[in-house]
Amino acid sequence: MALIKAEIQVELRAIKLNNKPAEMLNASPKGTVPILVLPQHFKENPVVIEESLDIMLWALAQNDPHQLLPDKQQLPDMLDKIARFEAEFVPALDAYKQAKRYHENTLDEQRASCEALLNPLEMKLSKYNYIDGQQERLIDIALVSLIRKFSKVEKAWFRQSRYVELQRWLNRYIQSPLFSHTMQQTEQWLPNKPTIIFGRR
Repeated sequence: MALIKAEIQVELRAIKLNNKPAEMLNASPKGTVPILVLPQHFKENPVVIEESLDIMLWALAQNDPHQLLPDKQQLPDMLDKIARFEAEFVPALDAYKQAKRYHENTLDEQRASCEALLNPLEMKLSKYNYIDGQQERLIDIALVSLIRKFSKVEKAWFRQSRYVELQRWLNRYIQSPLFSHTMQQTEQWLPNKPTIIFGRR
């Protein structure tokens, strides 16, 4: 989403994590996705960005026509909020998904752990259109995929839940052309296949 918002085009290489190509591991031995390879000084000395948030920050530093980045004084606070939310929410979400998948009797308890982190977002969205105020910011783009994953664990429960504002905020993204473009399916990358360009200008 950040790449599209920044109007940056990249060559997209979709891979299977159970069959990681050598080209990917050569660029990033860490072996996680996503990664962004910047061919600085051609291919002799590439720069590799290995974290989603860092890729977003790089893209928006190149071009930010929608002003997703706050000013330099406010940015550290926003990055701290994103980092703290991810650090607490991701393990809680994983435990919630596991409880649902294996029909564990701790499902309500694990969901409640996630809700403790969603409640402040619901309160903010009851006052503003976006998490940080009336304007869309980096934090919205950074958290939307996590909230979407939560909403899919128990779809019926989430639709009937008290998170009316969070649903409104999430649906704004899910029903948008931006989301459709972001989630478009692509063929698995192979060296002999045509280049796929992702993003728009």
